[in-house]
Amino acid sequence: MVIFCLFFCLSQDVPANSQLWGLELLVDEPAKSVPFLVDGLGFELASWQASKSQILTLDEFRLLITPATTKGSSSQFSINMRVGDLGWASEFVREKGAKPLNDEPLMSAIGPFNTFEIPGSSQQIHLMQIDGDDLDAKQISLFNVSVNVKHMTQAEKHMTQLGFEVYSHEYLPSALPFKSAGAYSLVFHPSNRTFDGLPNAFLLFDTDDIKSCQVNLERLFGSMTVETRGVNCGPWLSLGGLDVKWLNAKALNPEKPRELYVQAFNQLASLAGEWVGTSTAGWTSDIGFRTIARNSVVIETTFDDHHDSAMMTTYHLDGDNLVLIHYCAARNQPRLEIESISEDMRIMEFKYAGGSNIAVRDKGHMDHVIYEFVSDDLVKAKWSWYQNGQESWMEEIELRRKPKSQSKVTKLSD
Repeated sequence: MVIFCLFFCLSQDVPANSQLWGLELLVDEPAKSVPFLVDGLGFELASWQASKSQILTLDEFRLLITPATTKGSSSQFSINMRVGDLGWASEFVREKGAKPLNDEPLMSAIGPFNTFEIPGSSQQIHLMQIDGDDLDAKQISLFNVSVNVKHMTQAEKHMTQLGFEVYSHEYLPSALPFKSAGAYSLVFHPSNRTFDGLPNAFLLFDTDDIKSCQVNLERLFGSMTVETRGVNCGPWLSLGGLDVKWLNAKALNPEKPRELYVQAFNQLASLAGEWVGTSTAGWTSDIGFRTIARNSVVIETTFDDHHDSAMMTTYHLDGDNLVLIHYCAARNQPRLEIESISEDMRIMEFKYAGGSNIAVRDKGHMDHVIYEFVSDDLVKAKWSWYQNGQESWMEEIELRRKPKSQSKVTKLSD
């Protein structure tokens, strides 16, 4: 069996001072996935953790394990592990909870391998016994990351634009020309698989300047969609099916997270006053913001003049967290927790974390909101609705402050 691959190493000219940081995997049950990665594959939990995700390391390789909020497509990434004895390693990871996806070892150009599904997810790993390797029989170590892409030429073009260099166009020889440049090697494989739906894995880049990074990306990929999704991230691109995301890794671990959330809460408290909301769903309403309980809770009211359909949203700190509770006309009360905050406090993202009168996740509810603080007098909110396993953007609301309506606000101190 001959496999054609592209091997990429990272050059020094990645846009906006960014560098390859790691891989984000969205998993259904982190409580099952993380112990397997630690006990089965040798990953270590980082000494610091993101608020909603868990960071694992293995040598210089980083994984960001994030709870999946919707069912995504099958992953185009897989983690390849070198093993000394394929039989022993396969039995070992099976005992740790990994699900085998083939009955007998498969063959590649460099030796036999087995494929497993990581517990609590649809993500895959390959255990590879490489011909001529001298690993100890009971040794498992990181090899590289495989990426399945449909259009190899397009993938090479995009990766080159991102500052990578191809260091082999050859067919795989008997010994893989493994070369670690940067954190780890990426191996691209041609694939006819179609990855539909929202992605459940991202290649992550770290940048200390999200704004400049986005400007450079728009210059490189001007006609491509640039969105903000996921945990503490900046631009998100799908480059011919390759899902790539940028983040500021420092934002994953604020030195003083409570202080950060206090700042965000005070930003919400500064909205106190009267506003007019206009929705893409076709409605316009007066909206009011005020603080109660010694300035510890922000209350937002909508449709106050319609007794049957008036709604309310509250915002408050909960320990080292910032939460939103939406009292909805759907007669339920979803609880959303802060997911990400931009460095300049202009973008806040909240995601579903439970609620009242929502017996099962699939019952229809408001699920996800992104706030953009454009100016002191203009705020935009984008809400999503979740039902029967599907998330869809429901409406965008533009809030404009009524003239001379700003109330005096006492900020909450830590």
